[in-house]
Amino acid sequence: MSALDWLLEDDAPGVQYLARLRLLGESPDSRTMTSLRRRCNDYPPVATMLHRIDRSFRLAQRRQVWNTTGNYDKYRGAYWTLIFLADLHADGRDPRIKRLAEHVLATQLENGAFSPSETPRFEIVCLTANILRALVHFGYGDDPRVIRGYRRLAERILPHGGVPCIILETCLHTSCKMTLPQTLRCLAAAPPGVPRGELARLRTLLVDQLRAVRVFRYVRPDVAPYREAVRRRRKGVAERTVRLNWLNDHPVPDDRLVPKPGWLRFGFPRSYNPDLLEAMLALAELNVPHDPVFDESLAHIEKKRGPDGRWKLDASLNGKMLADIEKKGRPSKWITLRAIMVLNHFGRIGI
Repeated sequence: MSALDWLLEDDAPGVQYLARLRLLGESPDSRTMTSLRRRCNDYPPVATMLHRIDRSFRLAQRRQVWNTTGNYDKYRGAYWTLIFLADLHADGRDPRIKRLAEHVLATQLENGAFSPSETPRFEIVCLTANILRALVHFGYGDDPRVIRGYRRLAERILPHGGVPCIILETCLHTSCKMTLPQTLRCLAAAPPGVPRGELARLRTLLVDQLRAVRVFRYVRPDVAPYREAVRRRRKGVAERTVRLNWLNDHPVPDDRLVPKPGWLRFGFPRSYNPDLLEAMLALAELNVPHDPVFDESLAHIEKKRGPDGRWKLDASLNGKMLADIEKKGRPSKWITLRAIMVLNHFGRIGI
């Protein structure tokens, strides 16, 4: 059986739907696709998540279950469950998903962003991007709250010249490289109401940054000595001061950056920390054309294909989510789907 035939089996309706749509070009309005969309919520991981969020809402009528901390709870809270359901291609017409989406939107900051603490101080761009992409998938693309969220991404990213993050205070980047894939996937899903000029500037800026680090080579080689310098700093010297002095005294060009090891292990679903495959998927979803700088990443994807044409699940959040998804170390339909979509887009495989 070919890998494509395997993806078209009936046991994972979301995989089959996306394979037909993205690889075979089937109309989403066909009878088969309409039926598959209705069946997506019967997929066991989706059905389990929906059952458990429904139970959480019923419990919340008696006491607060998803409180401020619980909404972000990794990876069972309302935020992550909404994101994972979108990754699984769940059908947003289900009233349980609509209730979850409205619950999440009720926590949106006035400026349009989302925060683990639901306070502006801890606003996080990658969380906002992940939630916005999920909301668009579930039919909220024309909702003013979603449009406001996209505008906030532009307000945060463009003046900074990259993705800002509070965690950067303790690392050696001026903008976050790790979360570029999530932000780019959010841009790929942007609805028509998002200003096109802002969208184009964001896309150009972030795609260029991913190119500059050859997709997955964004770790500075001097992190260990920097952390030692932080540890040995004189009493009363702020870590921020050590960081600024280190950056001034130890410039590192992009071509000396090394790979992020975890990015070479493919997982599904991903959280705030993606992988090389999701980064390349983001570029494919944005319809970015082939560039020789992507060849190392494409070769790594090809190298991980098994003799049966399938890819394994290397990294997993099983045991941490409301439902397990596939088995770690076994061939994965979701990883295989993503890999074939990427290789097909960049002309490395024919369908």
